Amino acid sequence: MQVDLVGGYYDAGDNVKFGFPMAFTTTMLSWSVLEFGGMMKGVLRNAKEAIRWATDYLLKATAEPDVIYVQVGDATKDHACWERPEDMDTPRTVIKIDRNTPGTEVAAETAAAQRLLLWFSENLTALTLNSY
Repeated sequence: MQVDLVGGYYDAGDNVKFGFPMAFTTTMLSWSVLEFGGMMKGVLRNAKEAIRWATDYLLKATAEPDVIYVQVGDATKDHACWERPEDMDTPRTVIKIDRNTPGTEVAAETAAAQRLLLWFSENLTALTLNSY
């Protein structure tokens, strides 16, 4: 299976990307910017870039109709190995959810993260991700 899942964040200091915690973290970071962005001053740009990095990945993970790619890497093998992503040689196993293998929770959280990105781009002038 070939799909571009470059980007996003690794989980727990190893080389696995788990869609659910990444989507949740992105949702919470976005919500924090919505609530407290006006007080973030010098770090607001970093927060917006972190949100963009994650949401760009989540958009790639949902680019195929009725499919969400929810994991990259083998949790067992990757949890046994601590190395830089540039040096990893473990297989990049990909797990997806679709009509035959549902995953309501991760789908809902991914949708929430993506919806906040849309809200940012439509409604915020001072905090818009595209304005630096």
